[in-house]
Amino acid sequence: MTCPAPLTVECSGPTTSVTLPPATAVDDIPGVVTVTGGGVADFGPGSFATGYSARDAAGNTSLCQSTVTVADTTPPIVTVDQGATTAVLSPADDQLHTITLADCGVELNDLCQGPLPLEGNARITCVSSDESVEEHAQDCRDPRHHHGGCPGPDIVLTSDTAVQLRASTNSGGDGRVYTIAFEASDPAGNKTEGRCTVSVPGRRRHGRPADSGADQTVCSADR
Repeated sequence: MTCPAPLTVECSGPTTSVTLPPATAVDDIPGVVTVTGGGVADFGPGSFATGYSARDAAGNTSLCQSTVTVADTTPPIVTVDQGATTAVLSPADDQLHTITLADCGVELNDLCQGPLPLEGNARITCVSSDESVEEHAQDCRDPRHHHGGCPGPDIVLTSDTAVQLRASTNSGGDGRVYTIAFEASDPAGNKTEGRCTVSVPGRRRHGRPADSGADQTVCSADR
């Protein structure tokens, strides 16, 4: 009896329909040999043993085994709903506010696993602000704008999926834009990078500010 060679297919969903090739068998004495196994079966991601058997006219049997592997090489899909209301910090009260990736409207969906939770599958890598530390330090010393003095850091990473951001803007600027860069991965280790933004409207302006580039950045390695 000869079993088919191991088979590897790419997943097409939480379960994948696989056509298993048949085994072959030859008997020393001419006659009918019945071979079972093979056919169409559904598998989840991973490697699985597939069994086959053969029986001759005298009732003698043989067994063999092969494997089928449903591989996952497709990175997860990241969607960001930038219409999330909590992606705007207003009013600019100079306080730290916790923003999670969920607050930012981030969702993960994997071809093989389906929807993925953010916890355990997403990690904030860096957070940047388009207003510089120097400008903010100079501004916060002006008693006309910050009666309590300089409040401290603007960006504090607190976990893989959460960051504290200060709801403040420079007095002469057009408002502040924080950019949260993150990495999403599925159970197979495939990765996708994503970004979301959190804005702090200017004190005398309405609407969302324009992003003028990164002037201060805090990364997960700095935690």
